[in-house]
Amino acid sequence: MTAPFLDPAHHPRVQTVALSRDRITLHLDQPADLVSPWAGEGTTWSTPVDADFPDVETTAPYPMLVSIGAATDGTVWLLNLEQTRTLHVTGTPSEVEAFARHVAVELATAPWAALVDVHTIAVGADLDDLNGTRLTHHRDPSDALLTATAEQVESTAHSGDWDPEDRTVLVLGATVDPATTRRLATGLAAHETRPAVAVLALGEANSDDTLEVRILDGRLHIDALAIDVQAALLPADDAAGIKRLLTVLDTHENTPMPVDEITVDGIGALVDRAGAIRPTLTEPRTPATLATGRTVLPEPELEYADAAALTVEDVHTLAPAVSDHVAEQVIAADPDLDRDLAWWHQGNDCPVPRVELLGSVTIHGHGRPGEVINRREHYAEIATFITITPGEPSARDIAEAFHISEERARVSVSNLRAYLGEHHLPKSVHSTAGPHGWTGYHLDGVLFDVELFTRLRARAQALGTLNDGEGIAYLVEALRLVRGEPFTDRRAGSWAWLNDRPDRPDMIAAAAAVDVALILHGHDLHPATTNLPRARWAAETALKAAPYDDSAWLALAQVADAEGNHAEAHAIRVAVDQRTDDERPPLDPPARTRRG
Repeated sequence: MTAPFLDPAHHPRVQTVALSRDRITLHLDQPADLVSPWAGEGTTWSTPVDADFPDVETTAPYPMLVSIGAATDGTVWLLNLEQTRTLHVTGTPSEVEAFARHVAVELATAPWAALVDVHTIAVGADLDDLNGTRLTHHRDPSDALLTATAEQVESTAHSGDWDPEDRTVLVLGATVDPATTRRLATGLAAHETRPAVAVLALGEANSDDTLEVRILDGRLHIDALAIDVQAALLPADDAAGIKRLLTVLDTHENTPMPVDEITVDGIGALVDRAGAIRPTLTEPRTPATLATGRTVLPEPELEYADAAALTVEDVHTLAPAVSDHVAEQVIAADPDLDRDLAWWHQGNDCPVPRVELLGSVTIHGHGRPGEVINRREHYAEIATFITITPGEPSARDIAEAFHISEERARVSVSNLRAYLGEHHLPKSVHSTAGPHGWTGYHLDGVLFDVELFTRLRARAQALGTLNDGEGIAYLVEALRLVRGEPFTDRRAGSWAWLNDRPDRPDMIAAAAAVDVALILHGHDLHPATTNLPRARWAAETALKAAPYDDSAWLALAQVADAEGNHAEAHAIRVAVDQRTDDERPPLDPPARTRRG
């Protein structure tokens, strides 16, 4: 849209944007002629959302666009603060502050606003330092920044100067001196080009050079623009959650793999969620403990670090030693593993139902297909929820998680039972009473590839390199189960309950696949046990499960080097070093990545 306007000061003066499911509509402050794919005339232009826009390397032309609310049909409205220049917001104090909070947080996090500095003055103390330096809080309502900004606006009003990297939004609390706000509004209104400053002030307007916004009972009204929408409000608790999330995203530390705190017997009580024997049950890697052979990487750690994309710390974590006593416990706790693996590989001839989650989601049963046959993914989701929910979930639990009625939940379970067989999904009268007084559901004898993977990994760790490397063979079998990113090809809106779980089984499954692949990678690049084809397969399988995992990419680069494919290895390492997931430059790689 702005490509023909080489001077940013002469971009079309966008006032608002209406973004519906299928169209983008611009409302301009002055008439303009826009090029294809835009269609319209005067001050109103629109285009389909999926139009073919030219890929122009430029900074965002309207960095102060911010969402203000949504119409009843779902259309999201955005306001260009740089065009409105000064905004006064009135209404219920809590809603006014929630709106100001939303504007500040969105501009401090949106990629198109990367060059905008947001300053909250006498409001929004809880937002200070949100997303690095993009948002700064000033407690003093007479902060010197106000005077400095007013002077800057006034001094550039007629000069035509415009610095594309100097963009500021001031969010002013109700206690800021009205005279200061009025001075800013007057200076911004008189500016002849783009002042690159916008003001959002809480409280009654005290100048004619301002746009008035009213928020009443959750609705936002801008009479001058004929806008009446459900206001975009951000509660303080949600803002705090966003701030914590951004902090976590900038914290690059490994966290311990969660364990099942409820299970007290069986294999689940001995391993973590990814299938590794719990650290409390393993032994440190020492010459004495390694001599028993109860580890999947029996050679000195430095030898693996020299040959593979592993650090010494990786080897200690992925391949600790296991005592004979613990190994015997792990093996005894899962006597049917080999039988279940053989059954799984029988495919449709497997005598028990199967649920596939290590890739695209599906379910296989031997009962009446009925409703299930054309809705496999939905019923795989129901089966998974029943299996991984602690206790025995009731119809009410399913209804709440899937946002359906209890009656529909019971019908879904009944259809699933008909497909799996009643002995695999017993009727609730055969289950124990659930927490709501209703009896719950559980599955018996249903194979899940995720569970089979963790069982195979545990068996591998228990066996180590005994019996001519039998443990490695179990790791290979585990990795053979991985077909793609876990829990993928899901219907839109499905599996939302996963987001409410503190332990994300989909993410854990991906991490487990990478762990197993790295063990095989280390084993197969060691000079004593080199197997380059399998090392490449392991790395590529890890990337199927976790396409953005740096350690998996670095493992593939190391394999390529070992194969003599040095150009491929170099390209992979450069891509890892230069990758960025947002508008900011690449992060400095951690020591582990540098080592890879």
